[in-house]
Amino acid sequence: HRDRVTACVAQAQGRFTEARAAARRGYERMRVIERSPATGAFLGTEFVLARHVTPSDEAIALARSWVEPPPRFRTMGRVGRAYLLLQAGLVDEAAAQFRQAGPPEAWSWPVFFVAPGSVQAALVAIGLGRADELAAALAALEPFRGQHVIGGGVSYCGPTEVTLGLGALVQGRLDDAVADLDVAIRMCDRPGVPAYLAEAMHHQAMALVARVAPGDRLRAGALAGESDRLVRALGMTALTERSAELLRRLGPGDGGLSARESEVAALVADGLTNRQIAARLVISERTAGNHVAHILTKLGFTSRSQIAAWMSSTVSVTTHARPPSPP
Repeated sequence: HRDRVTACVAQAQGRFTEARAAARRGYERMRVIERSPATGAFLGTEFVLARHVTPSDEAIALARSWVEPPPRFRTMGRVGRAYLLLQAGLVDEAAAQFRQAGPPEAWSWPVFFVAPGSVQAALVAIGLGRADELAAALAALEPFRGQHVIGGGVSYCGPTEVTLGLGALVQGRLDDAVADLDVAIRMCDRPGVPAYLAEAMHHQAMALVARVAPGDRLRAGALAGESDRLVRALGMTALTERSAELLRRLGPGDGGLSARESEVAALVADGLTNRQIAARLVISERTAGNHVAHILTKLGFTSRSQIAAWMSSTVSVTTHARPPSPP
């Protein structure tokens, strides 16, 4: 139990090598007593690690050879294995596992795995292009808004809004995606879960680029830059290529602004005063003013109207660009 919780905490904090080692240690200790629960706990960690790092060969082999778990874990086992295989590039095998889970009305999760199971189902549905299953999984996650998704001390799936925002992005509900991912970014920043923060910022940048509202590209550039730095620092191999591709699509032009400064710049362009910006971002008016001053310095401007004009020209560059494909 200590090993599995150690693995869960390390995975949540982006210490992937430590998480994998702790999960492996717990598996070795437990499998001589109860092999099936030991395998389930070990793969439970591997399922969520696969969201951010390349699946291990051992985990893939174990997922392929694992005998059926007890009935109440059957849906969870099949959906989890489907996601692990999908992240390993074994799409046909993943699709076969997902089909064996049955239609959404047949899914059956243990009460303590409803949210993690629905997250896994949503991710598999996105990867396989299964619209009905995605809609069902997102609906199942709605009651968990504002919460962090944790499965039995085995796996941490980030704030619910990370998956809800990604799902909305894939469905083309861009305003919903932006709103949910804004919440997710704030929720990730507070407890210190950097991998999910990087993921939320990446998806948010994708949503902003696709939406192309005033100020969206500027903010997308800053978010993509910050996300990429975290992705590389943490060794998030599952996101490295997509992150680099997003930066290539965005190109230069964020002026070196941070994500927060980009948010403030977008609000300045919308005509908000420092007091209104402070209220919108839940910061002090003095802090808002400092952000505006830093933006002016970085961009070499002297007035708020120059910020607005610069943002408008930045957006116009991408108005006719092809929006990136959903992740």
